[in-house]
Amino acid sequence: MASLPITLNRTRTESKRKVKLEFNATTFEELARLLGYYSPEFLQSLERAERDIKEGRVYPISSLHKLLK
Repeated sequence: MASLPITLNRTRTESKRKVKLEFNATTFEELARLLGYYSPEFLQSLERAERDIKEGRVYPISSLHKLLK
């Protein structure tokens, strides 16, 4: 398993449920690669999504409840 140098910061005034992550661009790219964001399948899905948007097959959803009706 790969390891990445990521800094976790929490100030006293912030909620215990909040954590701030800090990492440089190289570390971010490595994290994206490990999560599969540079895989050919993911990049192809982005291209398909962009084509769908340009061709009008995608529209904004204001409510999931309205979508199910």
